[in-house]
Amino acid sequence: STPMNRTAYVSKIYSKDDLRLNRPSCLSHLTTEEIESRQFVEIRRQVGRLTKILSAELPPGVQIKVRDRVAISSGTCANNLIPKIERLVED
Repeated sequence: STPMNRTAYVSKIYSKDDLRLNRPSCLSHLTTEEIESRQFVEIRRQVGRLTKILSAELPPGVQIKVRDRVAISSGTCANNLIPKIERLVED
């Protein structure tokens, strides 16, 4: 897979309560308002033999469910760059 085609699997869809009570470090820099107004999910991504667990933003209009395979943008949670889900990937 090329860097332009990064895929991951959705492992959890965060509710607003999840994020109010126990916010993942990837989202810790966001304001309460940003958390309330946007939708975030947890994704798992294979990097070599490692499975990385990241948070990602789900843009409005993209419909996904747990275990879906998705294409993500290049954020890695480093430098406060949250990956964004770009679309569903059909296996």
